Amino acid sequence: MEFQWINEGELRRDGEAIEIIAPAHTDFFCNG
Repeated sequence: MEFQWINEGELRRDGEAIEIIAPAHTDFFCNG
């Protein structure tokens, strides 16, 4: 899996949990 905005956001891995902080302008997490 590749994240095209990986350089624009932040990817942190804590153990088995992966937390992705995406830029505000991305609609990758469009919930509404």
